[in-house]
Amino acid sequence: MDYVNPRSKPLPVLEAEATEAPDPDRRAFISEAARLAALTVLVSACSGGLGSVTGPGSSTLSKAITVKLSDYPGLANPVSAVRINGTNIPLALVNEGNGQYTALSLICTHQGGTVQWNGQIFICPVHGAEFASDGHWIGGQPTTNLVSFPTSYDAAANTVTISP
Repeated sequence: MDYVNPRSKPLPVLEAEATEAPDPDRRAFISEAARLAALTVLVSACSGGLGSVTGPGSSTLSKAITVKLSDYPGLANPVSAVRINGTNIPLALVNEGNGQYTALSLICTHQGGTVQWNGQIFICPVHGAEFASDGHWIGGQPTTNLVSFPTSYDAAANTVTISP
């Protein structure tokens, strides 16, 4: 029998070779694609997607509310906030000082959690979004600002009217 150099002509493809694992380039591509798909799902679930940082929609106030400041002694000092009773949505009133008041929905714009006042800022206990006393997002989970409502202060009556 004559010796045949195996490199001199291609060997036929056997059935068993067709079921071998894919080459490393294909395997790496499939692995990376699966990893990126999983990451995309995770980001979408946790943050509403990177392109959209808004959450459950805006809160709406059903009617104007007049707040007697004497009913809320927690508003006596500047940069203080209290939750207002008797509203159709969770609502806070913030004393910004110098007769300026800010009314904010306490519903986090990320996923609808109720934010809490910690004495300096509002914090969402669901995902850690942080908001300044005027409702602007300042850190934590990216989202939009808290919904705010127009206010007017009547010094003579010692009231604040919150408009829808």
